[in-house]
Amino acid sequence: MRILAIDSSIKNIGWAVLDTSADIDGGKGLLGSGTLRTKKTGDAERVYEIRELLMRLIKRNNQDFPAKTSLMDIDPVSQPYSKQNEAALSLRRIELAIIEKPEGFSYDRHVSRRSGKAMNKKALGQNNFAVGIIAAVLSQHVDGIEFVSAQTWKGTQRKPVTRMIVNNTFGLKLEAKNNDESDAIGIGCWKGRRLRLGAKIEAQSNG
Repeated sequence: MRILAIDSSIKNIGWAVLDTSADIDGGKGLLGSGTLRTKKTGDAERVYEIRELLMRLIKRNNQDFPAKTSLMDIDPVSQPYSKQNEAALSLRRIELAIIEKPEGFSYDRHVSRRSGKAMNKKALGQNNFAVGIIAAVLSQHVDGIEFVSAQTWKGTQRKPVTRMIVNNTFGLKLEAKNNDESDAIGIGCWKGRRLRLGAKIEAQSNG
């Protein structure tokens, strides 16, 4: 299964596409990753910007474009996705999106051993806003959407540790400025392991 993992944010959206049938822990299956950065300042303007960035990302990963094709070269208006032309899409189509959702409360990450800035009410509200936009856009282009909290997929693990693990596993050289990207990869790896474990348990029960 091809999945899209999203580290949600109103400004910097980390993303990663993984093939969960590959040996993820062996450094395989990461098909692409990066960060979508919004430039607008108003929340209303960001709605449209996030939508455009996500649609270009989906287009890039749902079809077999040449490797050097830029996301900016793909026009979501002239190349709309629809169920009618689904048969024309590559078999590498993204089937599932998993989006990190905020914790259900405001907290100071340093006090609770979490890395990053304190999550105040404003930041929490903006992150929930971003999750809603991202989910609304992706729901039109993937077969399923799931949500996961940071506490669930990484517990108290700090961002530098996640980045180190991701770099070591996939041979990357991500830096602190790429924390959103490394978190998205971490989310995708977590989901990939769960999918493979579920498939293994099902195979054993059927056997």
